[in-house]
Amino acid sequence: MPYTIKPMPPAEIPGWHRWMQEIQQGMADTSRFVVDPLAYLLSHMENGGFGLQVEDEDGEKAACLICCVPQTAEENLGSVLFSDPEELARVLHVEYAAVEPAHRGNRLQERLIAEAEACLTGTRFVHLMATASPENPASVRSFLHEGYRIIETKPMYGGLLRHIFYKSREQRQEAGR
Repeated sequence: MPYTIKPMPPAEIPGWHRWMQEIQQGMADTSRFVVDPLAYLLSHMENGGFGLQVEDEDGEKAACLICCVPQTAEENLGSVLFSDPEELARVLHVEYAAVEPAHRGNRLQERLIAEAEACLTGTRFVHLMATASPENPASVRSFLHEGYRIIETKPMYGGLLRHIFYKSREQRQEAGR
């Protein structure tokens, strides 16, 4: 099935947020995917955050990915690796990836991650960070396939176990990709 990936207009973020909540509510284990309140999400999209959406051939929602800018050092996943404020300012969180159940198995999350990275050309973001539940094998595979590595596994988000993923865009640029 052909899919179209395109930027998510800011005005459409509330609708996509509701859609992600519906995806979460339909999961057998809702701890595998956490959707923060809309106000939190919007505040973290300021200063460089963005969203991507996937539509199927009928123009229906198939998947989305939202990338957020951490607002404080405490919530910055980069603090696992960096203490320098300049490096922390170069961290982008690749978050909120969701795929409609009927469209799973088409590598849409991987495609969205790759497209998000392509959108970062010319930005300050070099350190890409993400989290995924170890119990969510599709997300774990997607991040590993796109070159992220697990740097730590620990309880987060109210005690939910999460892998923390990291990828440096500097390595990608040095490799000529």
